[in-house]
Amino acid sequence: MLKNQTVLKIATLTFALVFAALPLRAGRTDQQGFERIDLVADTEGQALDTDANLLNAWGLVVEPDGKLIVADNHSDSATFYEPSGKTRRMRLVVDSAPTGMVMNHSPKDFMIPDGRHLRPSRLLFASEEGTILAWGPELKDFDAVIVADNSASSAVYKGLALGRTREGDFLYAADFHNDKVDVYDSDFHWVKSFTDEHVDAGFAPFNVRNIGGVLLVTFAKQHGPDNEDDEAGPGNGFVDVFDLQGHLVRMLAAHGALDSPWGLALAPRDFGPFGGALLVGNFGDGRINAFNPLTGEFLGSCNDADGKSIQIEGLWSLSFRGDAEGDHHEGGDDGSNALYFTAGPGGESHGALGILVPAGRHPHH
Repeated sequence: MLKNQTVLKIATLTFALVFAALPLRAGRTDQQGFERIDLVADTEGQALDTDANLLNAWGLVVEPDGKLIVADNHSDSATFYEPSGKTRRMRLVVDSAPTGMVMNHSPKDFMIPDGRHLRPSRLLFASEEGTILAWGPELKDFDAVIVADNSASSAVYKGLALGRTREGDFLYAADFHNDKVDVYDSDFHWVKSFTDEHVDAGFAPFNVRNIGGVLLVTFAKQHGPDNEDDEAGPGNGFVDVFDLQGHLVRMLAAHGALDSPWGLALAPRDFGPFGGALLVGNFGDGRINAFNPLTGEFLGSCNDADGKSIQIEGLWSLSFRGDAEGDHHEGGDDGSNALYFTAGPGGESHGALGILVPAGRHPHH
């Protein structure tokens, strides 16, 4: 018991130190809102570029140089783009309806079995069929490989995070159907599960993300009777903070502006009126809401230059350039204050990849 209390105190202190140092700028009135720019869509004429494979664009990795990788849930693939949205001539096959994804930078952890050999992984995916898939450039083809399979328990993985601890690297998969976050070690072995028993009945982990060395977990309301998808609605959501061992640090936000929250990102200091804020994207109503990352205070929603709320239909991922798992980028003049988003409009039958930037400040690609 004493050990658990010590771990929890350390986690609470880590949480406070990570977010208290951020230069929160919310409340400034000299900013003129945000501008939405759609970079890629599956339908011609809806964005600057077109990619027919971008169907229910979900998971997103934004590399430090601005290159983009998207998990396409309805085309069972991952597609690659330049910072401008121009399609790169590369496509991965990712079976099982991929959702959240992360990039692995370790040369020795999360190795992929390949015959008699083990190959380093670069990209890791969660899927709605309860599997974890991996791909690396040393594989001979462009098919992601199933490395963990929890489909027998009817798992539905909606989100994925990666964390590094003293005990090693771990993956965290949000199992929406079974109301828990599954933890896998660096050999893809299941270790344990955790959840928050204090959220309202019928709510389950919808997404998980490592920000600043702590896990932020969103909860959405399950849509019965199969509990495989969310039931959107005003106030339907929670955001919790856990440490990397799965101990609950605190409930950060509950109900209010939340509506099936999924996207999570920590804004750099130059992100308009919400510099330093925790941004939470609602899959339900498509709004991006800002919260004080330490107190959970609601700070407002992203509006356009006319003060109208920006709503992105089928909103999934939120990420800034160089947002590696556990890292936080401070922004700058290189376009790194652009908030990238993915979405599945039209009832998840279409796809969108775009950016939000402070009005009047176009990024330099």
